[in-house]
Amino acid sequence: MSRTIEANFLPSPVEEAKEKPRILIIDDSRDFTHSAKLALERTGRYSVWEENEPARAHQTAQRVKPDLILLD
Repeated sequence: MSRTIEANFLPSPVEEAKEKPRILIIDDSRDFTHSAKLALERTGRYSVWEENEPARAHQTAQRVKPDLILLD
């Protein structure tokens, strides 16, 4: 008797259709945040936001609910 077990770890078509992971970059250096944002967006795999002021960064984090925050 043979058994078939489905693998849950492989992406399904529904999972592939999900939105891109959201990344928020926070640093006081505008040059750094802009360069990092461009590099990540160029891959086509991420939605990226950048902030250079703490108050705005907090607001953006609450609004966007990023999957990852890069913080200096």
